[in-house]
Amino acid sequence: MRAVTEVAQSRAAFLHGGQRMHPGEERYVVSMFVDMRGSTQMAADQLPFDTVFIVNRFLGAVSKAVTEGGGKVNQFLGDGLLALFGVDTDARTACRAALRAAAMIAANVEHLNRELAEAARSPVRFGIGINGGDVIVGDIGYGENVAYTALGDAVNVAARLEALAEPAGICISRVVRDQIRDKLPYVFEDLGDQQFKNIARPVRVYAMSPAAIAAR
Repeated sequence: MRAVTEVAQSRAAFLHGGQRMHPGEERYVVSMFVDMRGSTQMAADQLPFDTVFIVNRFLGAVSKAVTEGGGKVNQFLGDGLLALFGVDTDARTACRAALRAAAMIAANVEHLNRELAEAARSPVRFGIGINGGDVIVGDIGYGENVAYTALGDAVNVAARLEALAEPAGICISRVVRDQIRDKLPYVFEDLGDQQFKNIARPVRVYAMSPAAIAAR
């Protein structure tokens, strides 16, 4: 009965105010948080127009990589974003797609930095956190501000991994690494178990530099 119920939930949607709505359901999703480093200092050193221009170029480069990698940009969070992978695929496919997207993000930002260098601007740095797990997905919000998004500890862990990543760094959980380690030629540094705030259990973390992942 549970399997039948889950299939029914995964296909469920209803119309509300002329729009197709998605009620809550539990799904395995890979969450990726990407954040631009140093934007606060950038805002202090540059004109507002220049700051917004560079942040938008960065978000465009990241969004393009996420979409081409098989993910979906879910929320823009100031100078960063949350992307989801696996909403319509299995766990292993989602994890591989997220790593491919991370590689493309690194390559796209590297290209952006070459253009910024020609204009005598400082390079853009960023951090990425990737984690997978069962979450609640559905339409969240009120009135006109409703968006399909994911809630749960697995999403929160991805946010903590992004915060842990050094400027120009990528951190993934063991859950993700175990899904892709035999299929993608990436070598990660083992950072050991990390205890994150408001997360009950320690998380095994692995890190990699964007330069290394972009070169693959």
